[in-house]
Amino acid sequence: MSCCNGDLSYGYGYGYVCQPDVPYPQVSPESVTSQITNLATSLYGAFQNIPAGVTSTSGITKSVVNGQVVWTVACAPTSTTSVFGITPNTGEGFLCFLLRALTTGSAATTGTVPKAYGNVTTGGALVAGSFLPASGLSVSNTGTGIYTITYSGISSTSKVIVNQTSGAGYGPLVTLGTGSCTVTTYSEATAANQSFSFIIY
Repeated sequence: MSCCNGDLSYGYGYGYVCQPDVPYPQVSPESVTSQITNLATSLYGAFQNIPAGVTSTSGITKSVVNGQVVWTVACAPTSTTSVFGITPNTGEGFLCFLLRALTTGSAATTGTVPKAYGNVTTGGALVAGSFLPASGLSVSNTGTGIYTITYSGISSTSKVIVNQTSGAGYGPLVTLGTGSCTVTTYSEATAANQSFSFIIY
């Protein structure tokens, strides 16, 4: 709604100073209600009308509690669903909680932050620009379908995820060591040189 335009044919109750935008709505003078709705929807999902006793698995459910409208956000962490083992403090907003969890959470010890990753060619070379860390990580082709990834961060308790990106058949096999691991790639049931990507946790 635009105001102070001098048109007296609209705006009864507004002192004859306002009239509807034509066409309406327009993007630039979007109402505050529309802005809040769009922001909430983009962050949490669509508002839903959920019958009593039914639990929603997505979006926002609104209800009236003690005379106040309360939002229940399906994705918000609770005392039983946490981020990095950290749960929200009482009354803490979702974004503040998320920032606190991301900045104080022990991500590296929970296996959620990769120590190293890369893409490897069939010949055992790391693809330029596709791997981290930039130094201290190497791969070599040590036999038919056998590759050795050398990195000081690898131990017997490491988690190494390998995705074979060529060939078909058996999935790749990973054998952990200290400071290195062996990856075997396959074509059907036969070991064969194949390209692959890996992530080390």
